[in-house]
Amino acid sequence: MKNKRKFVGYELDGKYYKICKKKMENIEREMSSCQINLRGINMPALFSSNSKKFLSQIDKPERELNKFISENWKDLFPKNYKFITNEFYLKGNVRSLGDKSGKIDIFGFNSKTKKFIIVELKKDCAINITDQVADYRDFVQKNFSAVYLLVLQNYKIKFNLPKSQHMSKDPEIIMIAKKFSMVQIDRAIEKNITLIKYYWFKDFIFIDYLNNALDDSKIEIADTKNKEINKIKNIISSEKEAQDEIDEFFGEKNQSKAAFRIFLEFLESNGQVNLKFSRICIGIEFNNTTFTAISRRGKGPRKTILLVVTNIDVTALSKQIIVDDRYRGKNIKMKGSWGKERFEVYFRNADEVKEFCNYIKDKEFQPLQK
Repeated sequence: MKNKRKFVGYELDGKYYKICKKKMENIEREMSSCQINLRGINMPALFSSNSKKFLSQIDKPERELNKFISENWKDLFPKNYKFITNEFYLKGNVRSLGDKSGKIDIFGFNSKTKKFIIVELKKDCAINITDQVADYRDFVQKNFSAVYLLVLQNYKIKFNLPKSQHMSKDPEIIMIAKKFSMVQIDRAIEKNITLIKYYWFKDFIFIDYLNNALDDSKIEIADTKNKEINKIKNIISSEKEAQDEIDEFFGEKNQSKAAFRIFLEFLESNGQVNLKFSRICIGIEFNNTTFTAISRRGKGPRKTILLVVTNIDVTALSKQIIVDDRYRGKNIKMKGSWGKERFEVYFRNADEVKEFCNYIKDKEFQPLQK
């Protein structure tokens, strides 16, 4: 009598299937051995053909970034962008967190739109930068007359400022940092906030507009003057490809993509992240641990929109979040999964993802000790 084939069950997009156990093992073996290009937040390096060496990014303090942009304002921005001052101090109930004062890194004026310009700088990615500029914008709107008078009385501006009644009270926002999370990018596009990433290599700086590019002519001139700029642009484009790959991976599963971006933004704000894309999952390398993310459609008995597999001990998560432990005992193969880690965490909404993020942060991202 022929041996009966053994079958195993697995879930895909909310539906349950049977597959030959041997075939499943072959698929898992193929997945674990395949080589996938890394995407993510590695620090770019520039190769110099003169010195025959790689030039990495230079870590300079925020005040030097402020000084550089202030001194080179006319070259970095179009003519209608007028420089007023750096370190524009605000007095009053400025921050929503209760601070009584605030400081706008660089304050300017757009002669075309007749709006003040708020420029906020961060040496590194800051999760609170969006809230900070929102507080400054609200303060300028509510205290527009006082701000207008302060500019006229305290600063020797070299241009004619229109009368206050002819100006818009809604200031323009520019945020400049080494990197931004995808959630911050989405919010900035919705609110028409200009995001600029900067890369500092030895004796020059590269400015990359993520949206609202201000003056193409300046970019073309920079390209023709320095061939190294094109090399840096190729490095930068790989980060943009990661965003495109996320969109391609999730397709029309918008809830799943939104949940994943919440998780990814949290990881980005707490350490180094690398992404590995395959057809069915995203491998995530983070500090001293790994995760696997699988998209879901929100269908089936569990209504899952995102599945994350982790080695972090999540047994104490609230019972509202569904967790499956793949461990079956010593010397026994773990339950089949698209991820290589131990715990499968099934998310049904964004709040569960946020709870999971807070939980693993309290755990200080320590993987489970086997």
